[in-house]
Amino acid sequence: PTPMKVPTMKRQRQPQPQQPHGCTPQTLPELTVPRCNDGRATAILNKRLGTLAADFPEATVELCYTPKTFEMTFEAARETSFLVDNSLENNDPIWMWTVMEAFISLGPQDPIHYLEFEVAPNNRLWTGFIHNPHKNFTDKSTAFVDDWETYPIQSITENDWRGEMWKSSVSLPLSMFNVERPEGTLWRMNFFRTYYKDDSSEQEYGAWNPNRLISFHQTPC
Repeated sequence: PTPMKVPTMKRQRQPQPQQPHGCTPQTLPELTVPRCNDGRATAILNKRLGTLAADFPEATVELCYTPKTFEMTFEAARETSFLVDNSLENNDPIWMWTVMEAFISLGPQDPIHYLEFEVAPNNRLWTGFIHNPHKNFTDKSTAFVDDWETYPIQSITENDWRGEMWKSSVSLPLSMFNVERPEGTLWRMNFFRTYYKDDSSEQEYGAWNPNRLISFHQTPC
């Protein structure tokens, strides 16, 4: 996932050799995320995994925080299929269809433990903490989060078929990350979108900070 900071925290990046997945600290984008009362920061997703070409159907994630929550608004443009499986419930493999995703970890290091959050156009969710010790998903485990109301984890999703767009407003409690005071904290994050042109097409993959492998779980990225 990509580093993300809120105001008052700065760090210097040291040059490192090119990694096989195509990511270096110099290529990692950063955002300064404000309090929600002060606006939003925006991550733009328009690059493909694998080729890194900036011709993927664009999506955005607007970000801000409150004293208790981390707020994300996913918006997917040029949506032509809205392809989902309505028989799936929360924490079923909705990632096989149309979703937007966030990988989130507290701290500046390449994470081996992070939250994976997914939302689909029908407001189905996938939520789990991933243990990815080799940072490449060759050996992994998942601790599912399945009590969304208690946390609470909230999502409101809207589809605009004529406008070829869907949007989901998501609220995550900062307590999920053991954060009591978000000001000055440094995070690693990345954002992803899966896309189908129509119901007979192959699944396509885009990201804020893509890697050269068709995998979202290359955590140096």
